[in-house]
Amino acid sequence: MFKSLLLGSLLKQGTNITTGDCCANESDFEIVVFPDTQNMVEQNLASGKAMADWVAANKDIANIKAVLHVGDITNNPFDVQFQRADVWFKAFEDKGIPFLYTAGNHDYQPGWSIPGRNLTLFNTYFGPSRYTGKPFYISSVTPTRGESSAVRFSAGSKKFVAVSLELFPRQDTIDWATALLTSLYASEPDTEVIIVTHGYIDYRGEIADATAVYSTNFYSVTDGLAPSDLYTTFIKKMPNIRYVIGGHFLIPNVNAMKGLIEKITSIGDSGNTIHQIFVNYQDDNRTGVSSGVDFTPGGGGGNGFLMRMKFSPKNNTVNFTFFSPILGINDPLAPGFTLNTVTGLEESIDTLAIEKNLVVKDEARFQGKVAFESLTRWRIPFVSYDHTLKTLDNLKYDETTNTLTLDAKILAANIPEYTDNAAAVTAGIPVNRIYRTGDILKIVHV
Repeated sequence: MFKSLLLGSLLKQGTNITTGDCCANESDFEIVVFPDTQNMVEQNLASGKAMADWVAANKDIANIKAVLHVGDITNNPFDVQFQRADVWFKAFEDKGIPFLYTAGNHDYQPGWSIPGRNLTLFNTYFGPSRYTGKPFYISSVTPTRGESSAVRFSAGSKKFVAVSLELFPRQDTIDWATALLTSLYASEPDTEVIIVTHGYIDYRGEIADATAVYSTNFYSVTDGLAPSDLYTTFIKKMPNIRYVIGGHFLIPNVNAMKGLIEKITSIGDSGNTIHQIFVNYQDDNRTGVSSGVDFTPGGGGGNGFLMRMKFSPKNNTVNFTFFSPILGINDPLAPGFTLNTVTGLEESIDTLAIEKNLVVKDEARFQGKVAFESLTRWRIPFVSYDHTLKTLDNLKYDETTNTLTLDAKILAANIPEYTDNAAAVTAGIPVNRIYRTGDILKIVHV
């Protein structure tokens, strides 16, 4: 699997999501994602309210077609916190914008106990009854469980279905979603599916397995799928899934003082490109703006950052930015990225160059610099692909020079070497696989 900001960003080919021919005269539009709002509902009420009010006020200006919430609506599942969110979110709901919610671990009663699967208060406020009479509502996993629900919306010729899945989905949820998406693909193969589930990619930029901190083992969950199992048994098997969005995960025992953002781009079993995004601002405790480009640590409760997905049908792109309505700025530490919706390519990155001391053998230890051409992202993990190339720890990213200093074991087994892409293609290396030219790692593309 390609990791989020490097080789995963280099994918050159995937199932076409749209083509420029159909969309030359279509307007840009946005889907807005609410990351975990837990600390704002409990601590920083002004930021939370500003998020919802901004969406309502900018429905037409930004051409907002849907709002998606990744869960952890509350920090503690108390009635007063659900009431607060209920009032806030009705600001944009009353404007007729389609919406979709799911539950996070903090929404479970009592005290974040996921194994009991008690979401009584969540479903009182954000269950199926909230969707009653809404023309965009499709269904929920049961008539009383809104944590797994589906809605539909469109923008010009582009059609979407967004599906929320409960945290660590149980089998009945997977069965419901599989039946829904299978039927949808049979009747509307061009409709793009967005999956929203609270916990999926973790702070390392990996789809979390059961042993990851804050995954299923951590919460003693035995009746549901860890994110890595969700990917292998469901996500990659559905031909119409284009996006997966989640939050939840933190850096253990560290207050990051900023947002955490990761991305993985994978190819599903049917050749469909799947962009998987992790965004979490619950630890964003920065206050104040210095020279318009940075924050001063402090405060609490978050600065109310939204993830804005701006689609440009005529350009075949979707641009991701991270915007705080209360501050009125995009996050200067997360400048965003643009994906080509046809190729899956992250447009600002081309080649990963290993500048020093990479020894290609079963296991090698090295120190050196890894440079990234045209790098615009702010937090860099390393890469893995089918366990062919993987580093283990101690990565230090220098934002000034765009380099990583590494002192780690690396597994770099059997990477084929070719002079260029044409030679790799002639040799029969499949598209999206890694090869190398000397110490430069590259992706086979067409």
